[in-house]
Amino acid sequence: MASRITPLLAIVLAPGMLAADEARDPGRFMPAREVPDLTQTDPAGNFPMGGRYHCGPVAVSNSLWAIFGDDLQWEGVSQYDLANRLGSLGYMNTRKRTGTRVNPLMHGVQRFLRERGVRDYYLKFQGYREHERALSAGTHPPRLRWIQAALARNGSVWLSVGWYKIDPAKDEYRRITGHWVTAVGYGAGRDGEAQPDVLAIHDPGPAAGTGPSRQFIRLTPLASGTLLGASRGNACKANGIYRLGGDMYVKRGADCALLDGAAVLIIPPAAPEVSSVP
Repeated sequence: MASRITPLLAIVLAPGMLAADEARDPGRFMPAREVPDLTQTDPAGNFPMGGRYHCGPVAVSNSLWAIFGDDLQWEGVSQYDLANRLGSLGYMNTRKRTGTRVNPLMHGVQRFLRERGVRDYYLKFQGYREHERALSAGTHPPRLRWIQAALARNGSVWLSVGWYKIDPAKDEYRRITGHWVTAVGYGAGRDGEAQPDVLAIHDPGPAAGTGPSRQFIRLTPLASGTLLGASRGNACKANGIYRLGGDMYVKRGADCALLDGAAVLIIPPAAPEVSSVP
């Protein structure tokens, strides 16, 4: 039997498109009680390898729990159970050292939705990380407006964060590892003042705290440079890639965090009138 789904407004998001009124309406946030902030190393989760590589399944579980949590609880499933299921073989296949790659993460979401009886949805990835054409939103690098449009319509957004070493002499950014976080809002900072280049996130990493908390990250586009390791076997232009500042944690050994990509889930898809946003 198909699962009951909490009603969500939705939009099929063309890259770079956003309803004009939404572009002028800063400070949209998901209520904290609706989007959990699970920590990937929480001992209660009993995650493989202590949760060290479990950021992807945990970040996705935050959003899916917001949608399906009532039904799952009725079935005796906890969010810990959900995150463990998502990370397992046949779903996201989260692995030691490599963590969760884009394609397995998306396939895990697809399988979960299929099992819940959900057939009508929008699931796409935008960014340089390797992913299937069928899952691609067709734009590199990821665009802030696309992310904002999804959040404005109560969509689920998972950010693929890359940690990079910088070689200033060569203007190069070399990726050393990555991380997944849940985006939960945009357009305002911690004090509520309008800041169009800010996203709010729930970071599953322990460095963000072991209790529920909201981080505010500032996205600043790079003007030049080359990315190494963002796309398998290829060097990519860094122009337009967002450097993540503010509350974004930078892993020890890295010099900065960059936005490698974003995955968006909308249930169900719809296509209202949109206009181009510069």
